[in-house]
Amino acid sequence: MIVGKIRKLSSEGIYHVYFRGSSRRVIFYDDEDRKLFCNCINKAAKKFKTKILAYALMDNHIHLLVKTNFLSKFVSSLKISFIRPYYKKYFLTDSLFGSRFGSSVKESTLSIKKCILYILANPLKAGLCADISEYRWISFENGFKDVEVDNTFINFYFDSKENLRDQVKSSLEIKELDIVEKEDVWCKTTFFDLAELLHKILAGRKISLLSKKELFEIKNKLLLESSATYSQIASLLNVSLKFVLYKSARKNHLRDI
Repeated sequence: MIVGKIRKLSSEGIYHVYFRGSSRRVIFYDDEDRKLFCNCINKAAKKFKTKILAYALMDNHIHLLVKTNFLSKFVSSLKISFIRPYYKKYFLTDSLFGSRFGSSVKESTLSIKKCILYILANPLKAGLCADISEYRWISFENGFKDVEVDNTFINFYFDSKENLRDQVKSSLEIKELDIVEKEDVWCKTTFFDLAELLHKILAGRKISLLSKKELFEIKNKLLLESSATYSQIASLLNVSLKFVLYKSARKNHLRDI
């Protein structure tokens, strides 16, 4: 049964998750990349008991609507499992994704419906198709073959595929700001993502052999390129919290201790 209010993160929550390629770089160059990502969604969802309610894969960003108790773990597992074969394929050494991912809690039936429409309208807004039935990489028709989507909410809100398609077309005026709610936050970088970023910054160097100046530059890069807490960075670099806070590269020097 679907009720008017959805419980918050303290129990199982429904979230709009969105993340982009680093510096808005292209993520998906071909259908092989997209299939790989879909497989990674399915594996991470199964591992962390997450239901996919809607999704859209665009060239340089991803939208997911999920129901889960393990949001950060789900996203971290998804990104890591995708990155490994992807880096091997394209011989990448720099960061593929921005270190943060956006997450917006959806608490009402109206906000969930608007989010589904917004996600499915992405390829239309980008000019990739004239009708959502023509675009494979969303939770509509052929897209259900790639990602295991829970249709409970879609079936609740829309009488038929035609009704859903028509409502998506009429919802093109819905902007990103319209679906942002007070609970919207940029989720903090997981320790795994932070370690991956550090590995790329080090480029083969060992932390133990770095000078104090080099260590200072690296901690500032981590501050600028991630949303990790100061304590996370101090722990990873094996330095004091005072060292990380000193002349912090972040404008808001005292947040996220």
